[in-house]
Amino acid sequence: MYAGTLTAELARPAHEAPINSLVDLLRAIHTRGYKMGLVEGTSVEGILKEAESGIYWKLWDTFNTQTDYVNRSRAGVSKVLTGPYAFLIAQLSSEMLTERLGRQRFHMGREHFYPQSYGIACTTGSPLTAVLERILRRMAAAGLVQKWTKDEKVKVEVSRGNDEKGTIGAITIKHLQAAYFFLLLGYILSVLAFLLEWLKHNWDLRLVSNRDTPLAANHSSPFTTDHMVGYTTNNTTLHHPTQLTTPPYTTDNTTLHKLPHHPTNQPHHPTS
Repeated sequence: MYAGTLTAELARPAHEAPINSLVDLLRAIHTRGYKMGLVEGTSVEGILKEAESGIYWKLWDTFNTQTDYVNRSRAGVSKVLTGPYAFLIAQLSSEMLTERLGRQRFHMGREHFYPQSYGIACTTGSPLTAVLERILRRMAAAGLVQKWTKDEKVKVEVSRGNDEKGTIGAITIKHLQAAYFFLLLGYILSVLAFLLEWLKHNWDLRLVSNRDTPLAANHSSPFTTDHMVGYTTNNTTLHHPTQLTTPPYTTDNTTLHKLPHHPTNQPHHPTS
């Protein structure tokens, strides 16, 4: 088994070195049979065509003006998927087009060459030139260009997603987020139900204990055979005051007193 795995690993062709610069592109043209594509009339074609030396001149020397031109940038980007072909295009346009066709299917070179700026054309001596230059510098410093680029890429991704709704694809975590949301909601509701049940149980136990306490304290009669013991009610507090020979019995703001003893009227019997 190990021998078969090792043989398959050695027999697998190595990945091609990516083209990240114009030097890599020139080497790939000479050694791997790559073709370079351009859109006629663009600034990229101009810098290669007008160069008299250096890497630009070497690349233009390998370019075939009869077969390597494309009519539109979209056609050149699509041609990259057909074989050993490299297409030179502005970065923003390449990001938009590759997003539409599937960014994972392309490799974008890391080296940036011939940086360009965008501006607004004004007549010579126009008073708006200084104002527009100041506004454009503020827009670039605030990062508005990057924000607009990001917004446009999001729009492209959304439109591409709408186009691929009818296709069959792999299930990702994005498709399962609703199920996980309901699972988390169920966990939260179960914890709340447990807490409410626990609070209700403790409340019932407290009520039962408060109800049984007066009965246990009043197990014996508040009265004795020799004298009367005062019994006072105050909510749930019971107490026995100091025993008196003739204590009062109080309840509901009414006091009962033991009447003093008066001898009944006895007939007077005169003594002799």
